[in-house]
Amino acid sequence: SYCTLGDGPVKGKTVFVSGGAGAVGHTCIQLAKWSGANVIASGSENGFEHIRDAGADHVFDYRDPDLSKKILDICPDGVDRAIEVEFGENVNLLHKIGRQNGEISLYGGAKNMNPSFPFGPYLFKALTINIALIYILPKQCRDLAIQALHNAHSDGALKMAVGDVFNLEECALSHDATLETQTRRETSGERTNRQTGRLTGLNQNFTVSRCLGDVGALDCDKLSLVIPLGTLNANLKPFHAQACVGTDKA
Repeated sequence: SYCTLGDGPVKGKTVFVSGGAGAVGHTCIQLAKWSGANVIASGSENGFEHIRDAGADHVFDYRDPDLSKKILDICPDGVDRAIEVEFGENVNLLHKIGRQNGEISLYGGAKNMNPSFPFGPYLFKALTINIALIYILPKQCRDLAIQALHNAHSDGALKMAVGDVFNLEECALSHDATLETQTRRETSGERTNRQTGRLTGLNQNFTVSRCLGDVGALDCDKLSLVIPLGTLNANLKPFHAQACVGTDKA
């Protein structure tokens, strides 16, 4: 929400979303469309359908050597805002596709944390780079982002992809599933939903732990723990969560 709308409204603007099939990118596309933007997104070919389902107007393979040309064919002056998940990998793309005085909302770069930065092309377009780290986002910015999510949800504009469902006592398995999916994403491209047996693309981005039974006054059939796949840093050691079963607190 902050990456999409934190620099202001996008109605009538062109927004580029890198990694449109990922958890954040998929949500950014929906929010940008809800806000009235023309959306261009990139991703892997096996995620194109998922990206289009989010509302992207144009979808391209992120590995396409002509990606910048194809984007500029759509908007010759460049995009108004680029939302980037892998800055280090795309540092030489963004200055090509951004318009003068354009904005880059940057929230990731795990594949290359120490890129060589071509300062000149960014300088002479006066591109603004807004780095978003949700953990230290100022309260005012956080409140605006949360309110935008509520408004979009109330308007029926958000569809959260659910990859799997776990009972609360299986929450350790849900954490393991996020790590397993990260490992398998590069080699498999699909996985099986435990409850339905249907094959689900790895970019179905959420694992859900559902609480069954009563916890105090809460209706636990309506209480869910939602864990976006990919939020756990691949460099961190796997960890396990232990559910509080048989107590009045969780």
